[in-house]
Amino acid sequence: MWVFFLMAGTFLLIGILIHALKMEFLISGYNTMSKEQKEKVEIGKVGKAVGLYGYINAAVFAVMGILSYLNVNVQITYGLIFMAISTAYLIKYLRRYDHNEKSARSAKYSSFVTIAVIGVVAIMMLISSRPVGAVIGEEGLTIKGLYGDTYSWSEMENLQLLDQMPEVGMRTNGAAIGNRLTGHFNLKDSGSAKLFVDTSKPPFLYFESNGKSIIWNGKDSIETQTIYGEILKNQDK
Repeated sequence: MWVFFLMAGTFLLIGILIHALKMEFLISGYNTMSKEQKEKVEIGKVGKAVGLYGYINAAVFAVMGILSYLNVNVQITYGLIFMAISTAYLIKYLRRYDHNEKSARSAKYSSFVTIAVIGVVAIMMLISSRPVGAVIGEEGLTIKGLYGDTYSWSEMENLQLLDQMPEVGMRTNGAAIGNRLTGHFNLKDSGSAKLFVDTSKPPFLYFESNGKSIIWNGKDSIETQTIYGEILKNQDK
C-alpha cells in the first residue's frame, strides 16, 4: 500500500516544483542554455506539461494506494505501465516547445523526468530488497516496511515456524526481487498470503490473521526464532 503513496508523493512533488513553484531550472538542459536560446523556448508551456504529468501520475498512484488500503488487489505493474507510457508521451510532447535549430536539445527536457522516474523505481527496488523488521509490542506484532501492518495477539492463529517455504504462485500486488518477496502473493496450496520473506533464509514465521496467511522471516535464523519465541510468550499471557 505505502509504495503507491510513496510514488504518488514523488510525482506530486515534481508537479509542484516545476509547475506551481516555477522551478524550471530543475529541468536539465534549460538552465545551461544561453539567454538567446532560452528566448526560443516556451518554458511556461514546458513547465505546465511537466506539472500536469506529475499531477496525473500522482493521482493514478494515489487511487491505487486507496484501493490497496481497502484490500482490493491492485497490481503495481499497471501503474508502472501507465508511468512508462506517460513518460514517453511527455518526451515527445515537449519537443514542440523548443524552437532552437538544434532540435535534439529539446530531448534534454526529458532528463529531469526520466531521472525522477528511475529514482522512484530504484528506491522501490532498494526498499523491497531489504529485510523487513518486526517489533513485539503490547498489543501485537508489528511488521514494518512496505505492506507492513500490526497484528494483535488475539487475531493471530495457527502460529508455526516452518523449515521450508510454501510454494509461491502468482504475485498479485507486491515486489519480487531475487529471493526477496514482499507484498501480496498466492500460495499454490493455501491461496492468498502476505509475504515478507527471503526464501533463501529459513526458517519462516507463519500465522493467520483475519483469514489471511502471513509469512515473515528476519535477516537471519536467529532473529526469526527470537521473534517466534517472543510471540509464544505473549500469546501465553
